[in-house]
Amino acid sequence: VRRGDPRKAHEDARKLRRCADQLKEGEFVQSALLIGNGLNRCYKDSIPWDKLLERVAQKYNVRFNRNNPFPLEFESIANQILNSDKRNADEVYSEIKSSIASMVSSQEPNRGSLQELFTATIPAYHILTTNYDYMLEKAYMAYAKAKPSECDKSEKKYSLHRFEKCGDKTFYHIHGEAAKEKSLCLGYEHYAAYLAEMRKYLRASPAVSDRVLETSLPDKRSWVDLFFTHDIYILALTLDTNEIDLWWLLTYRAFLYYSNDAGLKSIMKNRVKIFLTDDGTKREKLLYKQGLFHNLHVETELVSVHDGNYEEAYKIIAQKIRQGISVRE
Repeated sequence: VRRGDPRKAHEDARKLRRCADQLKEGEFVQSALLIGNGLNRCYKDSIPWDKLLERVAQKYNVRFNRNNPFPLEFESIANQILNSDKRNADEVYSEIKSSIASMVSSQEPNRGSLQELFTATIPAYHILTTNYDYMLEKAYMAYAKAKPSECDKSEKKYSLHRFEKCGDKTFYHIHGEAAKEKSLCLGYEHYAAYLAEMRKYLRASPAVSDRVLETSLPDKRSWVDLFFTHDIYILALTLDTNEIDLWWLLTYRAFLYYSNDAGLKSIMKNRVKIFLTDDGTKREKLLYKQGLFHNLHVETELVSVHDGNYEEAYKIIAQKIRQGISVRE
């Protein structure tokens, strides 16, 4: 059959409809969490992202501008260092990343922490994080008395397949991890190349529709598939526009859904929901983001922060996620 033959397209559509009919209405969809650095920032000994770069700038005696987006400021600092350092670029970048990895590795969760709350008390068995540190899995392993049982950390630079399973939870450091300093996603070069790898993975065979229906699966799975098969709850993540990998993933997911590519509207049953904390200072920006997320097939919910108490706001978010998962069951 020639490519583009309408008979082939018609047969594919019939196959998808048959598969979709087999999906029970209201069938249980498993859940996953995507957690940013907001939980860490609730504690005094945490290191905010801008402080990481400020300390690097101080170490090398170069200028630091907190007004720049994180990836752009990293590139700015790196270029200033390269301009005065006689070593090759790979050596300098490795040293910078090693410094950042060392800083975040020093963080340890407390008993009863927010990290423990989200990893141990919510029935989501896939935990994604943009953080480089190990606060989440450390909190879970201390609570559940679990040990690492399986992992794939073979990637040197990217983190499409990077995971570690501890007990019944699987953790994914989607922007790299401290123990593998070359994997730290910091500057635009890394973000852009990573995005290209994500695009290549999702556009390769098998098609997204086959992955959703599990009629055919990639030889090696990636966390990006979860955005089409699992309910994703996003929290403690500002999701600024410099997170180009995640924005691309959300826009591509929305495109496939709204264009009904391969009949995905009838078979993609999962949802993506982001919780936005509202302390009253950026209400207009949050409302703008809500409208944008709506058009990207992403649900939103504003959670008020009273008197700067973000810890309490995150406890409310945890309760809302548990309720949401319960309803989906």
